[in-house]
Amino acid sequence: MADQFISQDLHNVLELDSLESSHPVSNPVNNPDEINEIFDSITYSKGASIIRMMNMFLGESTFRKGLTNYLNAFKYQNAEQDDLWRYFTEASKEDGFNIDVKLVMDTWTRQTGYPVINISRDYDARTVKLIQKKFFLVPIGKNVSRTEAWHIPITYTTSVSNNFFDTRPQFWFYANNESITLNEHDGIPSKDEWVLFNIKQTSYYRVNYDIENWKLLIQQLESNHEVIDVINRAQLIDDAMDLARASQLDYNIALNLTNYLVKEVEYLPWDSATTNFGFIDDMLSVTAAYGKWKKLVAQRLKPIYEKIGFVGKDSDSHLEKLNRVNVVGWACRTDNQDCLRHSSDLYKQWMDNPSDDPIPPALKRTVVCYAIKHGDELEWNFAFERFQKSNVGTEKDILLSALSCTEKPWILGKYLMLALNTSSGIRKSDSSSVFSSVASNSIGRPIAFDFLRDKWNLIKELHGSSFFAIAKMVKAVTQSLNTRFGLKQLNDFVEMHSSALGTAKRSLQQAIEQTEANVIWMENNFDIVNAWLLRNVS
Repeated sequence: MADQFISQDLHNVLELDSLESSHPVSNPVNNPDEINEIFDSITYSKGASIIRMMNMFLGESTFRKGLTNYLNAFKYQNAEQDDLWRYFTEASKEDGFNIDVKLVMDTWTRQTGYPVINISRDYDARTVKLIQKKFFLVPIGKNVSRTEAWHIPITYTTSVSNNFFDTRPQFWFYANNESITLNEHDGIPSKDEWVLFNIKQTSYYRVNYDIENWKLLIQQLESNHEVIDVINRAQLIDDAMDLARASQLDYNIALNLTNYLVKEVEYLPWDSATTNFGFIDDMLSVTAAYGKWKKLVAQRLKPIYEKIGFVGKDSDSHLEKLNRVNVVGWACRTDNQDCLRHSSDLYKQWMDNPSDDPIPPALKRTVVCYAIKHGDELEWNFAFERFQKSNVGTEKDILLSALSCTEKPWILGKYLMLALNTSSGIRKSDSSSVFSSVASNSIGRPIAFDFLRDKWNLIKELHGSSFFAIAKMVKAVTQSLNTRFGLKQLNDFVEMHSSALGTAKRSLQQAIEQTEANVIWMENNFDIVNAWLLRNVS
């Protein structure tokens, strides 16, 4: 579970929290409508991430002591966050660390966003200079005040010390420090050795190195990737890809870093890689570069797919099972013929004998999706009938998602209409999920956007001012929007219906900002990525 947290919570919220429309964890509520708005990934996943960071810089025993004392002191009572900080500070003093937890944590809970630490090395002098600044995913001019700074616990290791176990801070980068410089007495190695910051990604920030250190890290990954801890391998992929996405790192470096994946077998780096591949996949899906891109991903996946295979083993660990689900899903997505054949055969067996389902539960979403994608109306109708007859919640959710995989536009349009008709068997609470699934299909995306605008009154009648449903639908349909024309359509839609959007306004602002980021990405990076693909994919 601790490893899953990295990819499913920390990496996901780092992306959302880098938008200008983000909000602090500790956010005042002025009216009831704002309550729903603040219960999002920032509150839950960022909150959990900075608590994890606090656990690491206090140490497990001190953290448990402070938390236990706090819970005992306030049982059956109300409390506020400063009470929690006070008890952690007292526990820290008792254990000899003397950390002012409120001073530290207020910079993380009362400010929006998080920092990127830029690392620049003087290789001859054996020094490293650290500078922190707020990280924005959208690479446009920002007037960032120097008051936006954080008290950051710093950990690092090198190819010489190779210590990936001690996560207590080696020093603090305080908000009032313009920069910090380390030298050889701090363990900074010679010019041929790499440095790596944020051991096990325990702290809530990104790291950007100078080009030479990135190259040293890439060389290490390619020669023996297991020297670097598995969490930090996932971190390097996620940081490099999002830094490149924000135009703070050359995409040639970020893409070169993924070359080593042909040797990678662990779940976390692969989950980090495919999540980031998903963004590029969305951006390129309707461009001339997509064929090369899909071939590249297929080449990266081939060794791990052949190693873990389509069929699982009883002895597989939890992370091995998750890894197979992820790898098999992407193998089918990139037209791996073995994957598609397995999916087609299993689905046909199920259609021939509906009472005896042969599909492994963990792979059911993938199998049904790609059988429907490469099938026709017959395959789609069978899945919809199974959905209507099933009384198992998880099975209904899987089928509901997989039904959107068809490449037949008229079936996708029919599916969206069925989602607005509660007599179809699709619950009102699931209609937004249907819409989101259709919008995630590159063929269904424009169909869903047109449907949202054309059937807005029907959608509004069904959902009212439900924050979660409306926000989910709009964010899904705009996730891959990456043209100026599409951005204008989105802005026009939001402006036209602003009075009827209720508590979804914050999510809609995030959707607009995400679309702006996508448009800027295409303008800044498409040619670079396309040129890299032409050089590296035969």
